[in-house]
Amino acid sequence: MKKSIILLFSILSLSVVSAQPQPPIKARIAGLENNAEYMELLADGVRLQQQEDSVMRVIEQNRRLFSEDPANRSKYGDAILALEEQVFGLRNRKGDIFGRINTIEQDWLIENMNSGQPSQIDGEMVVADTIIEQATVQTTRIVDDIHFVNELDSVDYVALQRAQNDELKVVEFVNMFSENHAAMESIRVQYEQTQDAAEASRLYSNYQVLRGLCSALNDSISSRWSAIFDAKSFAYNFMLEKNRREDLLENSELALSQALQRAAADRGRYASDAMSNYFNTKQSLVATEIELARIFGLGLAQDSLKMVTRQLESIDYRLPKIEIEERFFLAYEPIGVSSPSRYNSRNPIPECEIYERGTIYRVLLGTFSSQQPISIFKGVYPLYKLKTEEGKYSYFAGGFATEAEVDEAQIKLKNMGFKRPEATVWIDGVYTNLVDAREAAGEKTQMFRVEIAGVDQMTPELRAVLDQLAADKDITRINGRFIVMSFAERDLADGLATAIGEAVEGAAVEVVMIEVESSVEEEE
Repeated sequence: MKKSIILLFSILSLSVVSAQPQPPIKARIAGLENNAEYMELLADGVRLQQQEDSVMRVIEQNRRLFSEDPANRSKYGDAILALEEQVFGLRNRKGDIFGRINTIEQDWLIENMNSGQPSQIDGEMVVADTIIEQATVQTTRIVDDIHFVNELDSVDYVALQRAQNDELKVVEFVNMFSENHAAMESIRVQYEQTQDAAEASRLYSNYQVLRGLCSALNDSISSRWSAIFDAKSFAYNFMLEKNRREDLLENSELALSQALQRAAADRGRYASDAMSNYFNTKQSLVATEIELARIFGLGLAQDSLKMVTRQLESIDYRLPKIEIEERFFLAYEPIGVSSPSRYNSRNPIPECEIYERGTIYRVLLGTFSSQQPISIFKGVYPLYKLKTEEGKYSYFAGGFATEAEVDEAQIKLKNMGFKRPEATVWIDGVYTNLVDAREAAGEKTQMFRVEIAGVDQMTPELRAVLDQLAADKDITRINGRFIVMSFAERDLADGLATAIGEAVEGAAVEVVMIEVESSVEEEE
């Protein structure tokens, strides 16, 4: 209930934000007040920011409750994940809007810079090229320097400015990826420790959500940074050529080549290839920016870029991959025999559980028109019953992880006197009778047994070999021979036969192939 209330509060808060009267929107640059698209985009940006702030407040509320209320942590965790998806979507929309706003502003500045028309910023009338100069004097952004304004054409200069502004979005994506990665690692630890199927299912679902978000963020980092890097590299190389600094241009190309080699060496090794490419190529790009700042005498920009270099070097982007293999809490249990039977009127044969996920094999003992007395099952356990759509009753034995195990159990039950035991399987809740499937495919299942003659009794040498290589096998004595049942693979049977022949004097050992029967009839 608490989770539903919190999520509902989030939705309602967004509606309230949208319905509230918005404060007057003021153009960031005087002269664009009459641009209807620009003003509408500014208003949309304000609304989206208010919505994001509202959702973030709800997230913080959930995080506080997550810490204070351990009993309901799973609910708060689900709510936080859902709300973070909302934030991710809002930030993407906001990024697109402000990207368009920046484009309009840069286009306007270039147009008015070329025309020399006066404009108003913060109430003061200035000429557009003076705006650029005044902004450049105290700026730490190299792209705002007057040299770029003078040398680049308007299209390339706008692309450079847009690339610089978009870098904040890449940093945001990188931070979000790191936060989600940390959350995935926390889930991994909890998932490995829990023994509760429902809790495991919830944790795995949350992991899947976070993995999807990380995949989307990886793609966003890759695409955004690729466009930014191309725009900046073109502008910087152009400026180096203009200033006849072929030496620095050669150094820049070498640094980029080395960065790409490092990124290629990292590919596939860590959680995000995009982050590896970003951090490596970003460092090579900053090195070029530092040289340009030095050439143009931009002390503030140079100091700022050196600080960026130190920050990049201090960050370990090589996050390990987090792969969680889904766990299936299936009740695997081999067939056994007890006397008296495990089942009685107080402890009846349980219903056969159908698992929605995972694979489990069982042996079908028979399908009957009515429920059967426990005595006919010869003390075998575990047993399960399942009422069919036709109203009949199917009885199953055991629970196995592999087809080889169920085939071996089928032979064991056949030797115990059951008429037509059949191997079956459920895969993600879908039932298949393997006998029917093999018949339809024209296949025959082959098993193997080891027959030992020439030995009158179980000698210590024979027992030692059997304990080592056939500890889980049924061993019987028929017509003066020891029979070891049964092997799904011929190599295992041959290995046992060889070992017995070498260890037991006078033993005559033979490997015999068995074809699993495939008759299918209803028991009455």
